Amino acid sequence: ALQELLLAGILVAEARKGGNGYFQTTHRELELYKLYNKPILQFIIYVFVWVNLSLALFEEPAVKGLAIPYWGCLIIEYFCLFVFCVRLFHVWSFAAGVKFWRDKKNAILLVVIVLTFLDMIMYVIFKEAEVDAHTIRWTRIFRPLYLINISEGRQIRRAVRNIRRTLPEIANVLILLLLMIALFAQICVKLFGGKNLKDVHGKPYFTDYLYVYFSLYVLTTTANNPDIGMPAYDYSEWSAWFFVVYLVLCMYIFVSIFLAVVLFFVYFFDLVIFANAIFIALDANDYEILFLVLFNIEILLKFYTIGFKDFFRGFWNWFDFLVIGAATLALVIEASFISLQSSQSVLDFLMVLRVLRLAKIIGQVRRFQVIIGTLMQIGPAITTYGAIMFILYYIYAIVGIELFGGLILKEAPTNDNSTVNSTFCGNIKLKGSDFYQDRYCSNNFDDILKAMKLLFDLTVVNQWHVITQGFVLVTNKWARLYFLSFHMICVIVVLNIFVAFILEAFMLEYSISHGKFETVIEKKIEEKGIGVSR
Repeated sequence: ALQELLLAGILVAEARKGGNGYFQTTHRELELYKLYNKPILQFIIYVFVWVNLSLALFEEPAVKGLAIPYWGCLIIEYFCLFVFCVRLFHVWSFAAGVKFWRDKKNAILLVVIVLTFLDMIMYVIFKEAEVDAHTIRWTRIFRPLYLINISEGRQIRRAVRNIRRTLPEIANVLILLLLMIALFAQICVKLFGGKNLKDVHGKPYFTDYLYVYFSLYVLTTTANNPDIGMPAYDYSEWSAWFFVVYLVLCMYIFVSIFLAVVLFFVYFFDLVIFANAIFIALDANDYEILFLVLFNIEILLKFYTIGFKDFFRGFWNWFDFLVIGAATLALVIEASFISLQSSQSVLDFLMVLRVLRLAKIIGQVRRFQVIIGTLMQIGPAITTYGAIMFILYYIYAIVGIELFGGLILKEAPTNDNSTVNSTFCGNIKLKGSDFYQDRYCSNNFDDILKAMKLLFDLTVVNQWHVITQGFVLVTNKWARLYFLSFHMICVIVVLNIFVAFILEAFMLEYSISHGKFETVIEKKIEEKGIGVSR
């Protein structure tokens, strides 16, 4: 009976969290499975996963001031691997043998652990032997896989599967877009390559097919418009039609397929910003005490009417209590220390709180509740897809450090034996380039944090072709593949899929507000991985 009760409790818990764990049904295995799901153990695993990821801050090339000996990082990583192995052994202890090995995430973790262990051994051998070669910890790019494949990473795995299922749907459009760019690049070379035109830097214009292809790809993001077309336009005004047709086809049609635009969001937030500015401009400080008294009376009446317990069950009641309570406290402090110079900062604080109270009014408007409901609904998705973007950033940052680390410097060396290469971001090849003239020297891969910042700049897209060209100059033209792949994966695929989910969530929430298709819609949201996990 005790075993059946324990099994029933575990099954109910699994159903509540949407899990599908596998385990044997004997008493010992049930106790082990129950222990496995203890929140404290799950928290410990997350701690070691993030410790393992954070090692990139201290490893060579380390963030300035955080460098530690390589053996120190290896000891920490060995300990993390040991914890991961213990966690896997715990799974094996309660799971049926066949099911354990059929679980892909267990197999992936084991493979990554073994490869990492071998990589660490080889790294130590090369370091201690002082081999005259650059040693690479190539398994560092696998560290984000721990975050995905631990049992607690269910939401991230769901989002990854969702992206994988979505890829075939957009692959045809993406391939057609790339082929269209290839066609226009060929036309460009034929139209302008033989005209002996020069770009703004005096270099031949549109003669190298690969460079033309890359430039037209960048043009779909408008980052180099109209600069890229000016030499052709100066040669013949009719050439403008070429770029107009290209942008209409490749940007406004094909790229827009990846991202639906809903003007409601733009209008709404413009309206909120406008209303916010009006209320701040009014600044009715003389009535602040009166309003605070009325709001405090309202809270006291609610306490008396519905009781403390029911009062704090409502989100907006919590909001009122915290905001009005903080405003009252700030006013008391101001009245008690009126002579202090900080009284103005207290008034500014009150102004902010006064603006925050508008959120309650917005939340009570039925039409605005659709947007608030959407924000509440996609909260877990923001975290999940944020984790996916972090994983991609981490992998590309590690690869970028190995490919481009040390080629571009923030500051030129000041030692006496510096050479001409110590100028122009530490590399003479950048002399006269837009990268150097725009003072992008700090955008480099000298450590993990700088690499992350550079990747974020690439995600924003603006001037990303200038950043790319800088690294092409210090290496070779094939460096563009690194930046092209990052743009396709992170910007075109992941970000657009995420935004598409947000738009779909808005439409689903709008339908729910009208009482239509509740069951089907909720199931759809859960399938998309943007539902709230319980």
